[in-house]
This record gives sequence, C-alpha cells and structure tokens, in this order.
Amino acid sequence: SEKNQIVKIFFQKELSQLSTTDKEQAKKVFQGKIKSREIQSYTLDYILEKSKYNNREIDLLDIDVEGTDYKVLLGLNFEKYKPKLICVEIYNKNIKEDKIYKFLTNKGYTLIWSGIFSHLFKRLK
Repeated sequence: SEKNQIVKIFFQKELSQLSTTDKEQAKKVFQGKIKSREIQSYTLDYILEKSKYNNREIDLLDIDVEGTDYKVLLGLNFEKYKPKLICVEIYNKNIKEDKIYKFLTNKGYTLIWSGIFSHLFKRLK
C-alpha cells in the first residue's frame, strides 16, 4: 500500500493466490461470493528496509497486486531505490492515459514493452 495501515482485503478462499485490497477489482475478477477481512499493509519502502535488500540496487521490480499497483508505487522512495526496470499491471486500454503510466514517466521511466496487462518500464535517468 502507500501507507503502513490496516486495510480490507477481498478474496474467495483463505488459501488463494488471488486477493486484492481493491473492492472494484474483486467484483470484476472474482466469480462467486467475495469474502473480506482486515490485514496490516506495509509500504514497499518499509518491506525493503526490513529485508536484505535495504540500500541495494534494484535491477527489476515486478509488481503484481491485483489492481493496487499504483498504491505500491506511491509507497516506494524513488530517490533511494531507483529500479532499472519496473514491470507493472495496467488495466486501462489507453495506457498513456493511465495514472501509473503518467506517474512512471514523470519519474523518468519510459515504456519499452507491453503485454495484455503487464507493462515494462525502463529508467532513463
């Protein structure tokens, strides 16, 4: 998330690879009953600071958090961690109008590859 805070997570099964903190994304993607509960979320900065990757160069940052990729990016200190490449999901068909695209280009990244949902950005600076 963009903050260390308690958030509501949406899922279908307790042991599932598919969950999200974005209720609208859950409604779009999940089939059947959607369950929820509160969990502690952390910024990417906080996670990195508590790991062996603290103060290390990041070659590839791959973000796949089911519709909350933008919030994860907001929780990263781009002055301290300057990933060379960022792979992120964008669901907007008009990629250049998406807030993630605008955010990353403003941070000095350029789009170098696009798949269906995943897009790869390279740092220019």
